[in-house]
Amino acid sequence: MDDFELNAISCDGIEECKKALTLKSKNVLKANFIEGMACVGGCIGGAGCLTHGAKDKMQVDKYGQEAMEKSILDAISILS
Repeated sequence: MDDFELNAISCDGIEECKKALTLKSKNVLKANFIEGMACVGGCIGGAGCLTHGAKDKMQVDKYGQEAMEKSILDAISILS
């Protein structure tokens, strides 16, 4: 499928997801891929978290920066 061109949209929060899906169902949304996060700000800021502050996001970001694996390919390569 060489002629496929990705036209993605990212939705932050359940309301944005609902809006995008509604627009797509009416053929108004031009995107052909919808990435939706039900929690505003992603899981770290979502309802399932016990804490919701900027400090928590900073800790996740710090952990990511310290990780030896910097890409998905790096991460899965250690499994084999």
